[in-house]
Amino acid sequence: RQKYITFIDTNLEHETKIEYEGKFDKKRLETYYQRLNNFLLKLERVLNRKLIICVHPNYSLEASKRIYKKFKVVKYQTEKYVREAFLCVGFSSSSIIDAIFLKKRILILDSILMGKHHNDTNKIYPNAVNVLKLSIDNEIYLKKTDLLNELNKRIKNNDKFIKKKIKVEKNSIGVR
Repeated sequence: RQKYITFIDTNLEHETKIEYEGKFDKKRLETYYQRLNNFLLKLERVLNRKLIICVHPNYSLEASKRIYKKFKVVKYQTEKYVREAFLCVGFSSSSIIDAIFLKKRILILDSILMGKHHNDTNKIYPNAVNVLKLSIDNEIYLKKTDLLNELNKRIKNNDKFIKKKIKVEKNSIGVR
């Protein structure tokens, strides 16, 4: 079943990021989350699918619900919603590997407001698998057919990545 747009959230205040760049100021965070929410609402409307926010186990569910007021926000259910996803949207989360393995449509988001650490890590999957990456810094015009065509044609890249990086033997994944 492919019924949801699954958004895999990332922690802008991740300890590695803070170590390199320090904490963000409140205004920057507000601007970032406003842009992100606007884009996610637009994506939900264009694709006519319910968008689910999956937060990392280390995040506060209550704080995330305040940030993403217009969406269903879940915790400890990322794997389930990636499996049921029509489209997986996110950043440099390791959960994107599950989406690649399951041959899902994948969209990586980026913003200058995320800082250098996140901007650098957000290049990983677009470079390795050639998934679609969009910046939420500017107004994005989304046309359903164009977006789906672009996402669908990139799924074939998942096979190469699976064969090269995920499966180490013919029928087993690289984790035991």
